[in-house]
Amino acid sequence: MDKFTVKKDTREKEGYYWTESDFCTGYIEEKLDYGDYTLIGFEDVLSVERKASTAELAKNVHEARFERELNKLSKFKYSYLLLEFSLSDILNFPLNSGIPNKKWKYLKVTGQYLLRKLSEYQVKYDIKILFCDNKKNAWIMLNSIFKRVYETRN
Repeated sequence: MDKFTVKKDTREKEGYYWTESDFCTGYIEEKLDYGDYTLIGFEDVLSVERKASTAELAKNVHEARFERELNKLSKFKYSYLLLEFSLSDILNFPLNSGIPNKKWKYLKVTGQYLLRKLSEYQVKYDIKILFCDNKKNAWIMLNSIFKRVYETRN
């Protein structure tokens, strides 16, 4: 199998990194119009949006920009929302969200609301939503996706 090269959005904070391996040449950072990650040569068919925490997701569900981005992602054959947390973290929100307890009373978002929004995104935009539990598992999942998409298209 040939090797792929990952393209990471320059605005992606605390994301993933790749070095040369049996399947990957490494990565480059370049501004992406949509999503946080793709592969060189697959920019028109593959896009992965990453969310590191339920707090980040809770912030994004109120932003029109996020909804527009999901709409754009729906045009990709392979589109994913990669979550570095579990379904339990959603259901128990804001527990383990990183949001200080003293701010919880001001939150306008509940776990049930986040679950509703994720379900809507999946149905409305046909985006695959992957609960990965943590950053390490998300990176492993992302590499598996990259390998399968690369193999399928080559």
